[in-house]
Order: sequence, then C-alpha cells, then structure tokens
Amino acid sequence: MERVRMSQEQIAEAINKLKRNGILDNQVLELVKTDYQYGLITEEIELYLDRKFEFGQKQMISKALREYGTDLAKAIAREDMDEQAMAIAIEYYGQGVPVETIVESMEEQYSAYSLRQIYKEVLAEIRETEAEINEDEEDEAGVDREFVEQMIGEMKAIALTIKQDSKRYDALSDKLQEISVSKKAEAELEKQKADAERLQKEVERLQGEIATLNITNSNLRKMLDDKESEIEQMEKKLQEKSEEQTKTQVTYMTGYPVYPQGVMGHPQGMVYMEKAKPKKNSLAALFGKSDTRKTGKQDITKLVASGQLSTQQLMQVKVAISRGLTDEQLCDLIQGNVSAEQMKEIIEIAVLENSIR
Repeated sequence: MERVRMSQEQIAEAINKLKRNGILDNQVLELVKTDYQYGLITEEIELYLDRKFEFGQKQMISKALREYGTDLAKAIAREDMDEQAMAIAIEYYGQGVPVETIVESMEEQYSAYSLRQIYKEVLAEIRETEAEINEDEEDEAGVDREFVEQMIGEMKAIALTIKQDSKRYDALSDKLQEISVSKKAEAELEKQKADAERLQKEVERLQGEIATLNITNSNLRKMLDDKESEIEQMEKKLQEKSEEQTKTQVTYMTGYPVYPQGVMGHPQGMVYMEKAKPKKNSLAALFGKSDTRKTGKQDITKLVASGQLSTQQLMQVKVAISRGLTDEQLCDLIQGNVSAEQMKEIIEIAVLENSIR
C-alpha cells in the first residue's frame, strides 16, 4: 500500500497533540516521530499508545508495524507479553511461522524460551512438508497432485496448531488415511503417524510442565496470601501499640492535679492519678529474690502484648523463654524496664544461677 509521508509540520502538530493529551515521555514521543517519518499512520501508532506498555514493548510493536504490518503487530500487542517474547514472535514470523500460530501461542503466555522452541518445531514441520511436496512433484507424475497437495496442506494447518488435546491428532490421522494413491503415499502415512505420536508425546510433556507450573503458582499465591495476612496482623499490633503508648503518655505526681497531654483546660476538670508503686529490682528477682506471686504463661503473654517492649526487647524475651527461665524470672525481666542489652546480660546471669541451683 502506497502512503504519503507526513510533512515535518504535520508531524510536529501530531506530536504537540500527543503532549496536550498527556503523553510527555520523550522516548515515546521520539519513537512516534520516527514512525511518522517512516510512513506509519496514526491508527497504527495508536496500537502501542492506547495501552500501558513498557517502552521496550512499544519498540517491538513499532518494529512489527514497520517490517510486517498490522496483522503481526496486533497479534503481539498484549500487555501480558514481555519484550523478549515479542521479539521472538517477530523473528520467527519473518522466518515463516504463521500469524495464527503466534496468536495462539501468545494466548498460552509461554516464556520467550518456550516460544522459541515451539516456533522451531513449527518451522521444521513447515519445511519438511514443503520438501515433501517438492519431492512429490518430481517423483509422483501419476498421482493426483492437486489432491495430495490439498491433503498435505490440511495436515500442515493441523500440525501448526498448539492446542493441547487429542482432537488435533484425530484430525491429523483422518487426513493421513485419505492418502492411499500409491505405495509412496502409504509410506508417507506411516511417517506422519510416527510424527503424530512424537508430537503427542511432546504435548504430554508440555502438559506435565504446565501442570507443575500451575502447582508452583498456586503454592506461591498461597505464600503471598499468608505473608499479606502476617503483614496485616503486624500492622494491627503496631497500631494497637501506638494507641496504647499514646494513652499512657501522662506524667503525674501524687496529690497534684495533672492533665493528659493535649487536653489542657479540658472542661471535665483536673485528673488525679496515683503514683505508680516502685518495681522490685529485676536483677534481684532473677537471682531468686522475687516475691511469691504466681505467674503463668497467660500472664507473661499479657505482659508481652501490653506494647511496652521494643522489638529488640521482645527478641530477648524470646531468647529467655528458649533458655529455660522460670515464669517468675520472665515476669521480672519483662517488668524490669531495662534495655535490650541489659536484658541479654540478665538472661545469662539467670541461666547461670539456674544451672547451679
């Protein structure tokens, strides 16, 4: 199709229009400009402008438009196909792989490596069939050439499909049965049957790989869901901890009126709070001098969940539990209001003390 190349003024106006429509990426604008200069029209260029393609994908669609036209460009213009897969499709379309085969393989979303292997096999099928047609033209003067070529063409079309089901091979077998005009045709029949069996085994192998990939994808999806659930729980705990810390940020003295932070002059009046009782020395408690109160796993869990400990302190509590500290020792450690580094040393002392009791 002959085309009239746009003038520089027309190209500049088209580029300015794209800018007014929000397309400001200089790389994309330069690609559009060179496509216009090459002779592409707006409808073709819009194949990669209307969707959210990466720049590399846009380049591949532009390459397909320039070299092979809109049929191939439309076949590969898919957001779920990466740049490498598009490049493989363009390469093998140029070598003779039909656009129908490319469209079907794109639907299956194979990797670039898998696409290359599939297209190699398709090309091999095409060239082998074409060679057989040429050979028949030389050696089979007495055979109905139009009929044989029609049958081989139909077999070729069937072999090029990538759908993985038994109907493909049933159809191939039916076509092969129709070729019985000579002994050479019978030999061809056996050869095609063998090819069909080979292709069926290959399809079964590919189906197995796909099944394995599906299982892997399912497992990865489950792991992702679990991680998202863990993140939600952690965010919830952090929120609760933040709210608890906000509530407790009040300094007070016994007998003097004080106000919670941020409510000075509150209409409800003054707030009186008892002075906290001093805690016993945590280090002394770890050496067996704690009071005789009874504590349990549930009490310790409540203390840890109160939100007063930092992440490093929580890690030291976990170490203390694994090192066998008693419930009383754990309780004093948590309430001792010491740093994570001090906790670490206290745990070692407690473990030593417990070992010599």
